[in-house]
Amino acid sequence: MRAKELSLIAIFVSLMCIGSQIIIPLGPIPFTLQLLFVFLTGYFFSPRKAFAIQIIYLLLGVIGLPVFAGFSGGIVHILGPSGGFLVSFPLAAICISFLKFKKGFSDYSSGLLGLCVIYSIGWIWLGIYTESLLLSFKVGVLPFILFDLIKMVISIYLKKLIESRLKLISSF
Repeated sequence: MRAKELSLIAIFVSLMCIGSQIIIPLGPIPFTLQLLFVFLTGYFFSPRKAFAIQIIYLLLGVIGLPVFAGFSGGIVHILGPSGGFLVSFPLAAICISFLKFKKGFSDYSSGLLGLCVIYSIGWIWLGIYTESLLLSFKVGVLPFILFDLIKMVISIYLKKLIESRLKLISSF
C-alpha cells in the first residue's frame, strides 16, 4: 500500500475512535457518532479497505485500548450486550462499499442496507442478553432509528462535500 492509503486508513480508524467518545447514554446501548464514520468508511473506501478499517478499530478495543464508548476497551465489550452492534460495523462498511458500485444503488440505499445489517446483528445479539427480541428492539434499535438516519444523511452530505472539494483541488 502507498503511504497515502495507509494514512487515510489511519485517519478513519482515528475518526472511529473519536466518534465513539461523543456519547449520550441511552440504556445499554449509548448514542455515539460511530455510525457516521462507519457510513463514511463504506462510502470512501473499497470493500476490503472499509472492512479492514473497522476490524482495526475493533482489534484496538479488544486488546484494551480505550477506543470504545466512554474511553473503554477490552473483549468484554465485544462479548457484552452491545457487542453485536460493534461486530456488525465491518460487515456494514463492506456492504455499503460493495453496494455503492452496483447499478441501481444510491448512497441512500446502500447506507440503509448497511444500517439494516447493524440493526439486525445488534438486535439479535442484544436479544440473547435480554431474552426478549421485543425488548431488545425497544431498547437497542427503536430509540436510534431517527438519529442513525440523520447520521446517514450527514455522512452523504459530507461525502459529496469532500468529493466536490477534491475535484476542485485536482482541477488546479
